Amino acid sequence: MKPHYTNTNNPVDFPKMNERIRELELEAADWARQNHQAVDPENLTRQEYEQRVLMMLDKFAELIVQACAKTIEAQDVDPTFKLRMSWAIKTQFGFEQ
Repeated sequence: MKPHYTNTNNPVDFPKMNERIRELELEAADWARQNHQAVDPENLTRQEYEQRVLMMLDKFAELIVQACAKTIEAQDVDPTFKLRMSWAIKTQFGFEQ
């Protein structure tokens, strides 16, 4: 059994967290691959490669922020509080709805 690490009373399973991060990373990479316009997608120039990487990083950050906001939205708390907290996270990182 893998160890659980915690700084509260609720254990956090970091290997599972890393799996989710990896899923978001792959989703961002696929998105960048599909949305990046290159002259020859199989032989990217250095500039095209750097552009694709920046697109992927931007999308990766967006997906992480969205995942955080969705986690708050799924909580069983006051609906107004959920919306305010979700909005605060998205606007803090520039991903307003």
